[in-house]
Amino acid sequence: MNVFNVVDLHPSSVGGKGYSDGPRFKFVDVRLLSVDDFSKLKVSEQSFYNDNKWYFIAELPDYPESDTILDFSKLSFSDATNIIDSENKIYLDQVKEFYFTMMVDPPSTYPKLTTWVPSTRRCIKSLFDYMKKNSIWYLSDLDLNDLDDFLDQLAHEKNKSGAIITNRTLLSRSQGLCWLYEQGGKMSTGLKVDPFSDYGSRTQWAKSAAQKNFI
Repeated sequence: MNVFNVVDLHPSSVGGKGYSDGPRFKFVDVRLLSVDDFSKLKVSEQSFYNDNKWYFIAELPDYPESDTILDFSKLSFSDATNIIDSENKIYLDQVKEFYFTMMVDPPSTYPKLTTWVPSTRRCIKSLFDYMKKNSIWYLSDLDLNDLDDFLDQLAHEKNKSGAIITNRTLLSRSQGLCWLYEQGGKMSTGLKVDPFSDYGSRTQWAKSAAQKNFI
């Protein structure tokens, strides 16, 4: 197979510098790629875009291996299906697009891959589970009412430990929503609505919805 490109991490993903002899950042607009392009596209030294696990072990050798693997099979739904199951391909495609844009054209805060991969998993899983339950196929189909309903669901989900819901709890549960909105215009069917527009910010929403606030 003729690999048409190897996409290296944006320098910010590895702490503000390239992981080889200087930055090797190559921008690829995911919206312009064909099915054939995706089959040939490498996202790292070890992984192709179409793989269900993206390995960044070679690119990030100084990190624990568990922090350098993006495993899409960890995203399961409440109906006992998995996002990599064929029936959920429409959702897997969008999650991959989001993570790909985070790698090659990141948000203005330039989060590291080792930060956003683990921190967004719960929110991404919850949001796409919500979409599936409500027969919403694309992020771009979500309106403000949908997102308010989703945020209300996050706020009222009980802690497994039985502990009260704090603003810190809600910030953790919602990690990634702002990035989904910021990255929306870089995706084929990305999120068009700011989930926190009624609150001013994610922090303000967390404070208003929490049972207890910590400074």
